[in-house]
Amino acid sequence: MRVESGHIEGLAGYLLWGLAGLLLALSVIAILSIGIFILPVAIVITVLVSRVVRARPESLGAAAGVGLVAVYLLVWMSTA
Repeated sequence: MRVESGHIEGLAGYLLWGLAGLLLALSVIAILSIGIFILPVAIVITVLVSRVVRARPESLGAAAGVGLVAVYLLVWMSTA
């Protein structure tokens, strides 16, 4: 993890963006149940991450977080 001029870089930034993407995707998918409670937390975390982590290439972690939710849902549906 490298902190340069107040911005987090590297794997830590990628993982933070991944967390933000995961929470946003989860809140959209589950909007009728727990998503309404997760959405404010997801928005706050996304705003904080966008201020602390540089934009590129770490922001690709958001897509990885969304993909993680999609893979989990596919596995869950295939076992049911």
